[in-house]
Amino acid sequence: MIPPTPQQQQQQIKQDLMVPPMPQQQQQQQQIKQE
Repeated sequence: MIPPTPQQQQQQIKQDLMVPPMPQQQQQQQQIKQE
């Protein structure tokens, strides 16, 4: 619903690089892409 802020996007990318993406994280990314 709310457009992701640049900080949120950077955080998600950093998390993906540091730790393997969990199912919940993948779902969040898909939702953002759909929006």
